[in-house]
Amino acid sequence: MPILKIARMGHPVLLEQAVAVTDIASVQDLIQDMAETLIDSGGIGLAAPQVHASDRVILISVPAGRTERKTSVNGTAKRQNAADYT
Repeated sequence: MPILKIARMGHPVLLEQAVAVTDIASVQDLIQDMAETLIDSGGIGLAAPQVHASDRVILISVPAGRTERKTSVNGTAKRQNAADYT
């Protein structure tokens, strides 16, 4: 699988709203390519728009020493207060 080109800050593709994924199978190759790109870049996370794909997919790398990878499709972010973690 290829290493994908990562859009840098300020690129217009990063301003576009990502589209919800309706068929998980349709993004399996994208997820695999993103995983390889994330490993190659040494980063901790990668969203599909960063690799010029308009799908709502994000990969998050877990801390060193752990081998699993988190993938979210159609995820949403929720703001948390610091008090929620005490």
